[in-house]
Amino acid sequence: MPALENEVAKGATALFKYVDYIYDLLIKWGVSPSLSAFLDEIISVSLLILMAYLTNLFARVILYRVVVRFTHLTPVKWDDALVEHKVLKHLVRIIPGIIVNIAAPLALRSDLAIDIMQKIAQVFIVITLLNAIAAATRAFTQVFSKMDKYANKPIKVVFQIITVISYFIGGIVILSILINQSFVALFTAMGASMAILMLIFKDSILGFVAGMAALTKRYAETRRLDYHA
Repeated sequence: MPALENEVAKGATALFKYVDYIYDLLIKWGVSPSLSAFLDEIISVSLLILMAYLTNLFARVILYRVVVRFTHLTPVKWDDALVEHKVLKHLVRIIPGIIVNIAAPLALRSDLAIDIMQKIAQVFIVITLLNAIAAATRAFTQVFSKMDKYANKPIKVVFQIITVISYFIGGIVILSILINQSFVALFTAMGASMAILMLIFKDSILGFVAGMAALTKRYAETRRLDYHA
């Protein structure tokens, strides 16, 4: 990752020095510094968006196709399920977000513009990762459900729980990004709030857990009967 950051930083520095040249040129032409700075930011944001678009195009059209072709050559089947459920497609979409997050401080002058662009990029990365995790749980549900030793186990329920937990954690991460708060502090505060809620709704929660256990047992028995039929 540091190597990637260095390469992106070098490329962004080389590209956006021309934007600085435009700013200096506008000043020489007698344009006010405030208007020159505004136009400079508009050009820089436009270049950032263009850079993200071209990176996404490269990731989807070239990188993704290379990875998919490679998975078809392997003897294992789980990577085919990842392709089928578009896990890899979600993962390559992270690359433009990483590029924008690294390049924004080099491209923009305004601290506010940098903060906004980085937050957009970081939230985009988190949402894309969550989509990839959800797709991966569907893929592995498909893979494990076809294995005989997992035929009578509630695999789908397990992976659904993983998806719910990942969305819960991802929601806290997004909130921490938007309000500039530590993830650990937010998670601790929400954990304390959840502990209080669990005490208040203890009976309801225990009833729900008992119902889920009964449903899981019934599901396993049904699968076992179907398997022996």
